[in-house]
Amino acid sequence: MGLKKGKFGCVGWGILLILILFLPSVSALWNATGGTITYDGYYTIHTFFSDSTLVYIGNETIPNATILIVGGGGGAGYGGGGAGGLVYLQGINISTNSIVKVGSGGGGSPNCDASPSSSGQNSSFGSYVAVGGGGTNQPENVAGKSGGSGGGGACAAGGGGVGGQGYAGGESVWTPRYCGGGGGGAGEVGDYTAGTAANGGDGLAYSINGSVVYYAGGGGGGCNQVGGDGLGGAGGGGNGSNQITGYAGVDGLGGGGGGSGSDRDGGDGGDGVVIVRYRTTAEPIPTLTHNVPGSTTLTTIDLSQQTNVIFFGLILFFWLGLAIITLTFKSFIFGSLMFFVGVLLAFWCFSISWILTAMFMLFSVLLFMKSAKFK
Repeated sequence: MGLKKGKFGCVGWGILLILILFLPSVSALWNATGGTITYDGYYTIHTFFSDSTLVYIGNETIPNATILIVGGGGGAGYGGGGAGGLVYLQGINISTNSIVKVGSGGGGSPNCDASPSSSGQNSSFGSYVAVGGGGTNQPENVAGKSGGSGGGGACAAGGGGVGGQGYAGGESVWTPRYCGGGGGGAGEVGDYTAGTAANGGDGLAYSINGSVVYYAGGGGGGCNQVGGDGLGGAGGGGNGSNQITGYAGVDGLGGGGGGSGSDRDGGDGGDGVVIVRYRTTAEPIPTLTHNVPGSTTLTTIDLSQQTNVIFFGLILFFWLGLAIITLTFKSFIFGSLMFFVGVLLAFWCFSISWILTAMFMLFSVLLFMKSAKFK
């Protein structure tokens, strides 16, 4: 004996309620929000260029995340600014919201003959901190400032770097002309100079965002007279100058500012960055390949990407609608269509959650069997 129409509708809405309760298990696809979100294969990447929060929304810990933190680069005077300190972490588990701070680059000296430059600000992810790059001291015969990487010296030693985050700035001497040492980088010390412009120390290269990029290069030194332009280190270090204002370090890389000469301004340090990368799923998720109308090119949609949440939701509620119609109006045709859509959803969820896969298959088979009695 069949159920009444109203009870069929209640069964359908009951299925909807059960699925909504279990939908959080899909969040293995979208574990967190915050920053600029991009994708590299099955990895999700959050890039922060300003202060924010990585908001954890998963129901399980994000395992083995990789995190890159770069402090703001130091501003320059005669000597190049030190690069922001660089911290690279692997195997980090994330299970709570994490405060993100992105350090600004330090200001360059407004007059290389008289005024010191500013050090960069610290960047951080939770309790992990990358120290801002060291600025420079003026007038001459004063060592560069210490920081994540040290600022270049002006007729003095370069500033020291923080162990494990960066290197010292380069030393400079007076003769035969007044030039500044190169700012330290995350990968090496700034160059020493004796009358010629010194280069900044190179940073380090990582592919955390999907392509190889250098971060935290030291700024090149400046010169009071013609002595060449010190080159900024790989990783956003600004070039030095003896004719114009020193070049700024690159924002988002934590490069040190480039030095300059007498009565000119040193370059500003570049802002830091924080990048978080984690694998979105433990196993590959099926892709959907289709023809674009008016084109012969096949387009593949990666079903692991967050941009397909709406698409997934539409199919889900289409399936639920078919289930309710099948039960309410006792339709075998709608039951058959509902079965095939349910199999698609189960296939989609296979590598996301075995619970959802089992639920979609079970409900689809049971409702299809029920609809077979409606013929």
